[in-house]
Amino acid sequence: MTTLTQDATPAGWPTRPAVETSRPDAPAMPSITVTSRAAKVMREQLARRGTPQACIRLGIRGGGCTGYSYLFEFEDRAPRPNDLVVEKDGVRVIVDPTSMFYLDGTEVDFETGIRGLLTPSPTFAHGLRWLERHRPSEPSRQTIVHSDIRTGNIIVGEDGLRAVLDWETTRIGDPMEDVAWPCQRMWRFREDAKTVGGLAGVPVFRDAYVAAGGEWDDERFHWWRVLGTVRWGLGLAGQARQHLDGSFPSIVMAASGRRVPELEYDVLLLLRP
Repeated sequence: MTTLTQDATPAGWPTRPAVETSRPDAPAMPSITVTSRAAKVMREQLARRGTPQACIRLGIRGGGCTGYSYLFEFEDRAPRPNDLVVEKDGVRVIVDPTSMFYLDGTEVDFETGIRGLLTPSPTFAHGLRWLERHRPSEPSRQTIVHSDIRTGNIIVGEDGLRAVLDWETTRIGDPMEDVAWPCQRMWRFREDAKTVGGLAGVPVFRDAYVAAGGEWDDERFHWWRVLGTVRWGLGLAGQARQHLDGSFPSIVMAASGRRVPELEYDVLLLLRP
């Protein structure tokens, strides 16, 4: 049985109630199941987005540190002819045939990242409470967000930036997310004094960003740094758990667990008075 878990923003997932499908010709297997708890969260997210009749697309795509990544996204278009459509409590989850090959038997449930940890983390719990209390308003404008822009995902030559890699998590969102992510401490590679990827300080980065037409917001920038740190820490803990429970046995996943305390320390540094 495959179990998927996505952390505290904006919805998490993977148990097993009865499942209905809107395709009468769809076989009983392969299939996925959706819990009432997951359906409730999806329904709330769709309503918040203003598209209660839209679907949720679940899939697999190439890329990421392990060679593939899970896809959860809103789908405004009608399901394709070969899509599997699973209905639960008024929510439709659609899966393409290629992804279904990997997701057969998957249970979709909602689980916040903090409950999915192998051991309790007061630090991440504190971080999540802080994020909730200080959540900024919606940005005045939204842009294409890469969401994993950092030194490991760019190619630079003598003529400047040549390419940006790993676009599998791209979406429309707050541009300050991409501004904050390369400032995480784990991307500095021992150059801690140079906050931006071990290459420069924040003032230099900010001035260049504004000069290029960006709108800088110190509070939003800090909030996204905290969120990125908490999210990455929970993600590493989840990878370690997948190795230990046998759902994804891999030395890479196992090694992720040893870095969780580093991210807890980073959260405390960001939130210290």
